[in-house]
Amino acid sequence: MLTGDLVRPHLDIRGGELQIDTLDGNSVHWRTTAAALITLLQQQVGQTQESWQRALERYEGNRTDYNVIRGLAKVLSDAATFATLPTPVAPAELRARLFAHGPVFTNATLLQPQTREVVLKEAAAAYGLSNQAAEGMLYADRPAAYQLTDAGPLWTPETLIARYNLELARAALYWADQMEVQIYSGFKDFWKYIKFFKLMFWATPLPDGGYRVVLDGPISPFVKATTRYGRQLAAFLPALFLCDRWQMHATVRPPQAEQTVRYT
Repeated sequence: MLTGDLVRPHLDIRGGELQIDTLDGNSVHWRTTAAALITLLQQQVGQTQESWQRALERYEGNRTDYNVIRGLAKVLSDAATFATLPTPVAPAELRARLFAHGPVFTNATLLQPQTREVVLKEAAAAYGLSNQAAEGMLYADRPAAYQLTDAGPLWTPETLIARYNLELARAALYWADQMEVQIYSGFKDFWKYIKFFKLMFWATPLPDGGYRVVLDGPISPFVKATTRYGRQLAAFLPALFLCDRWQMHATVRPPQAEQTVRYT
């Protein structure tokens, strides 16, 4: 999911309503950008997450639309699989053995006669490893060292832009006070996902057979864990698409608003 800093520049308040500035899926500029990012990620399979981030920085360069580039890249990253590689020794165990020596330096001193190279060599020998292997394993459990093993679904520029726009739409609920939904079908899936995301709600039957469901938002006075709850509410939004007939509106107070505004 998109982080708040990637969403805020796309929020616009017009006439007391929140509008989302989404990308035009027919724009040659955005389709070209999306295609380039998809190719860039596919080329990174087998590389580390740090390598992916550096490749993004090089691609971004001095472009002024960096916020969109980072948002599209975040969608790609979330759908991809970055995994830790198996190591003969747990990196945390290796670090503990090394750090037990206390601070060491590249060059020996009177107070620290053992150099970093010597300490690393001793630890590597204890585990039957080469110095190079031990060096590579030292922080192999950190996210930056995770390896891209699967680039995710077979993205096209169209599907990536559509997913990015969906992420923008639901991320607006990070700042929701309340969301009201009227549903007329798909009740089983609707209730299932409300419970799955542990949302606070109350429901009343409608005269024509549906339900009016009011859900507390993350800035509601009844919610404490606002950040986590906001992400859960945003993650719930696509569940509405499982219903054939529904209506939704919410009251939100994004950072640039002094009071709540309507969001539909």
